[in-house]
Amino acid sequence: MKMAPGNETDLSYALPLRLNIVSCCLVASAFGPYLLPEAGLRLDHVVIYGFFLILFSAAAVPGSSIRAPGALIAIMALLAAIVLWTTVVTVFGGHAKLSWNSIMASSDNFLQPMAVVGVMALVTAGVPKLELSRSLKNVSISICLLLSVNSILAACQLVWDTWPVARYFLRSLEEQTVWEHAVVQGRYSGIFDQPFENGLAYSIGLMSWIYFSNNSSSKWQWLLLPLLVIGGVLSASKVFLLGGAPAATLYFVFSRDSRPALYIQVALGLIGSAVAVESILGEWIGISFFSILVDPSFTHRDLLGLYTAGRFGREGWILTQFAYVWNLDVLCGFGFGTAVVFDNAYLEFFWQAGVMGLIIYLAIIGTILWAGILGVSRNEPIGFMIVLFCAMIVGIGFGGPVLTVNRSSILLWVVISIGIAMVSCSEMERRVPTRRSPSLPFAGTNHLHQKDARGQSC
Repeated sequence: MKMAPGNETDLSYALPLRLNIVSCCLVASAFGPYLLPEAGLRLDHVVIYGFFLILFSAAAVPGSSIRAPGALIAIMALLAAIVLWTTVVTVFGGHAKLSWNSIMASSDNFLQPMAVVGVMALVTAGVPKLELSRSLKNVSISICLLLSVNSILAACQLVWDTWPVARYFLRSLEEQTVWEHAVVQGRYSGIFDQPFENGLAYSIGLMSWIYFSNNSSSKWQWLLLPLLVIGGVLSASKVFLLGGAPAATLYFVFSRDSRPALYIQVALGLIGSAVAVESILGEWIGISFFSILVDPSFTHRDLLGLYTAGRFGREGWILTQFAYVWNLDVLCGFGFGTAVVFDNAYLEFFWQAGVMGLIIYLAIIGTILWAGILGVSRNEPIGFMIVLFCAMIVGIGFGGPVLTVNRSSILLWVVISIGIAMVSCSEMERRVPTRRSPSLPFAGTNHLHQKDARGQSC
């Protein structure tokens, strides 16, 4: 059965439109409030799991066929495997659990990335490469705008008590939150619960800003650069200072032509950022965190412990925790709900799922890296961005659960997923001049050829 030409044209517009709507909704939901703080239910839970159920239910309709990017399917399968394995360990492992809420929270840390990647795999399938690039531009500028608003809220913390606003975005019951502890220290994060989460978000924001600038002729986005820098600095996060900022610098330098005018614009943007930061330093007690990093009296004692906030070094506890799991249950780990906080991504998977979990985590990173390297080998600019994100995941993972942390990981997965889809689309175009595009949820149930002025479908 053939579809009428008019319907074929409609489909070529419907798929990119669906991708833009869904991806931007996922990004916006990462900045949403708690709906039921007692149950830990946030807006992003409703949006992500809602899209996941709707899209996969539509995909399961008889006659539907999906050709999603292979790397995204592999990552989703790996995340599903870790969820299944850890669930079995939780049920049959026999290790003591802290509470039912802790089981739900820790299982959500694995389930939500799986759902995000699954949703992105569905909505990127069949979308032409040019439209994927446009969608990533929309996602990038959405991230930058929302982070800029958060920067303004964080700056307001210098002079006002923003708790009446921030409390809707934090799970505050009876105990003092990490956010409140950070505020006392002069580390301001807006709606983000902790400096790590904030630093990761603004690292992604800088990379997204560069991608948008590289692919846009507009200049107004330069107004956002000072806000992004301020938002990253105010949390005094080493993730932003030592991870995001260097990665963004590399991405900017090696992803564009060396044009003098461009570097002048960057210099002006950074000068503006420096002026804005300098104007608030007099009111900001958090500057002490940066001065400590270069103070000889601290660096001489335990440099590694200083830069990892005690996770490693002379009194580091991460390796002790690894040894604890190794001695008690190295293969299976302890399951969901057996620890409150994981300040290390590798420990998070090893503690809850043992060696199997750690292998799966490394396989996820390897899949992302392979997609990035493939893109670089094909001279795809997005490939270098993916490689840098992978380097950030590896490095920042020593300081926190980068792929599973609340809010920020959603931004990371959306950006990486579209990037991987672009690489996959490029690879398919190289192999076959004309491909048949499958039917997708909300897009009919017929196979059809899809090629117009916007590019080859994938």
